[in-house]
Amino acid sequence: TKLTPEHQAACRAAAVPLIESVEHLKNFALSPEFAPVPARISSEGRKGQQCVIDAGNKLTSTSTKLMSVSRSLVLNPNDGANMQLLITQAKAVSNSVKDLLDQVKQNVPGQKPCDQAIEKLRGAQTEMEQAAISATAGSLAPLEATTLQGYQTQLESATIEIKDLIEPLAESAKSHPERLGHNVVTMSLYFEPLSRATIGAASKLTDMTRQQDLFSQARTLMEAMSDLLKTSKDCGGNPNATTLHPRLEENVETVTEAIQDLRMTLEMAPESGLSTSLIESIHQSRGLLHEPVADTVNVSVMTQHEAILTNARAVARASQDMVGKASINPDCLSNLAQTISEQYGLLVENVRKCADSPGSEPLRDATNQLADPCSELVRTSAVVQSNPKDTISRRELSDHAKGVAQAVHHIVQSLQNSSQGTAACIEAVTVIHGITGDLDTMAMFARSGTLDNPGEPFSTHRENILGTAKKLVENTKQLVAGAASDQQQLKNAAIAAQGTIIGLAEAVKLGAGALTLDDVETQVMLLNACMDVAKALANLIDSTKDACGKTTDDPSMEQLKSSAKEMVQSVSSLLKTVKSAEDKASRGTRALEITVDAVSNDIKILDNATLSAAPATPEDLIRAAKEITFATTKAVSAGNTAKQDDIAAAGNMGRKAINDMLATCKGAALNADNEALKIKVLQSGRSTSMAYRDMLEYMCEALSANNTDSNQLREHSKKIADCVTDLIECAKELKSGADWVNPDDPNVIAENELLNAAASIEAAAKKLSLLQPRKKKKVPMRLCVDTTA
Repeated sequence: TKLTPEHQAACRAAAVPLIESVEHLKNFALSPEFAPVPARISSEGRKGQQCVIDAGNKLTSTSTKLMSVSRSLVLNPNDGANMQLLITQAKAVSNSVKDLLDQVKQNVPGQKPCDQAIEKLRGAQTEMEQAAISATAGSLAPLEATTLQGYQTQLESATIEIKDLIEPLAESAKSHPERLGHNVVTMSLYFEPLSRATIGAASKLTDMTRQQDLFSQARTLMEAMSDLLKTSKDCGGNPNATTLHPRLEENVETVTEAIQDLRMTLEMAPESGLSTSLIESIHQSRGLLHEPVADTVNVSVMTQHEAILTNARAVARASQDMVGKASINPDCLSNLAQTISEQYGLLVENVRKCADSPGSEPLRDATNQLADPCSELVRTSAVVQSNPKDTISRRELSDHAKGVAQAVHHIVQSLQNSSQGTAACIEAVTVIHGITGDLDTMAMFARSGTLDNPGEPFSTHRENILGTAKKLVENTKQLVAGAASDQQQLKNAAIAAQGTIIGLAEAVKLGAGALTLDDVETQVMLLNACMDVAKALANLIDSTKDACGKTTDDPSMEQLKSSAKEMVQSVSSLLKTVKSAEDKASRGTRALEITVDAVSNDIKILDNATLSAAPATPEDLIRAAKEITFATTKAVSAGNTAKQDDIAAAGNMGRKAINDMLATCKGAALNADNEALKIKVLQSGRSTSMAYRDMLEYMCEALSANNTDSNQLREHSKKIADCVTDLIECAKELKSGADWVNPDDPNVIAENELLNAAASIEAAAKKLSLLQPRKKKKVPMRLCVDTTA
């Protein structure tokens, strides 16, 4: 704006409130309430400083006299009286320096508090030793101030406070001398409560051996704290005293371990009540066995059974460890008892989650029977830990451990009886995956033209393949029915389906080998169709396993229906392929139909399955994208020529390219830096697959109508090319984010070489700057002065 009188007036009016605010702030800041208060040193602080000041004044006075005598001696070097006086003053200066150093050392921050704390700790330790002597003589009377639990609480509070102060004390001793005294004084406040709580707890224990163990561990703790205080005093907050720091860290670790041992000794005493609380926890968990569980995340029955088996084995392992360590390391029994209580609670929780599955009642009964031996084992372990030499208690501990092992064995048997069908399904899926890999290998040999030809005609194998495929449809019905029946029927259905698919795969391999080498694409098409059946059967068995024992409105039932439908479609596709295997007029169209179905199934797996694939690099994704480009070119060329052999080859090639690309997308998405990039990679793979499927569907329709439009093929190929471009861009972002550059670019290579050379030059310059000329040795001057000065 222009500088006009109106604008100046407006600016002046707007500045008035600001000026007033500044004046108010100035007056407020200058008020007496906020006037600065000079720092003051307390009388105790002055007293601590005075000794250092006096020593410094004495050093200054003696040094001045020394200089005066030295001046006189310079004027008259032969004066014997001045020479004697010089020696006397030199000794006085030396003594003054010693006094000053002593005063500084004595008044270093934290030194006196450390001495006072060590003395206080020694007094508490003496009091505890007298009580220990009384306990050894059997004359330690129980203190009536509170109960054992009360003394245990006091001891726990004191040890917790000491433990919390250990690290601050060590840090201040290393590099913060101003904090050392405060931390030491604070820690010393808990020495006396620690001693009294230990004496009171020991007086409440009925076993003399247990009393001596408690006193021994408390004595170890106090000795460790004494070493910690002495080392802290020696360090004095000096960061340059690095030789003492390892010893200080070792003292810290020793104090921490001593605190843990002391607390554990008292916790597992039979009189302390901890073993009782563990037993109560076990009985409370058993009382929840028949209670309904709240709605949780839906997991498979097999996952629940694996969790139950893990908990049961953990209980059995802990019980056996108790027997082994009762005589070797009885202090570990408390931790093992805690483990048994926790694992039993988790076991009950997992058993409740599968209460609706078939065969859960025997499992619940076996879990209920495990509670009693676990409770007795925990109770006996506390007695053994309090008196490890009690052979009767150790024998009882071994007997109760055997009872726990037997109860766990019953749980394992119940799991096996209630999940035999599930186990058979898992075994069948594993076998089918092996069959799929075998068929894929056979297809690779077929594509290379090296599949063995036994010399038999294909017609001798056609009926066997058709009959086995129809039998597989019956197996599909049995699997679907097995989901609503018991485990035995599910097991039989899974075993029958496994045997049928093995026979079908062998028949198809023989049939494919019976085709002539001129029918390579038909061989591949037949093997791919059987591979689709095997994959569909594996999905069906998985869905049956997950839906077993579920209600009809459960989401897993819908998945089962979808898998059964997919299975029937794949078998139907195989039947059509077998029937048209020697029909050269429809070979290409059939190959396209199989590829369209396979691509659709691969897209469903990409949409519904979790990201469980082998990791892949961005370079793998770029290579997979290029394979899509080659397959598209092959398909367009086959569409223009309309030859059935070319179309069949294009369909088989496209099927493999899409399958490999989607698997690579899932593997590459695992390496994405963020969720958005992961989704983008998967979406690009899905879009590419759908565009390729659309092109194959158009080719099927056009071949059926004998009307192939090259312009339409060109449009479809252009759409696929755009999707492939997006896929390559995703690979570049996966490479190193959005700023990815080609490492083979000559400019990038030259830039990296220059940067490396610059770094080497900089490192050499730093080394040269550290070099210094060698210092010349100076001859020390000898004076008639005391060396300590």
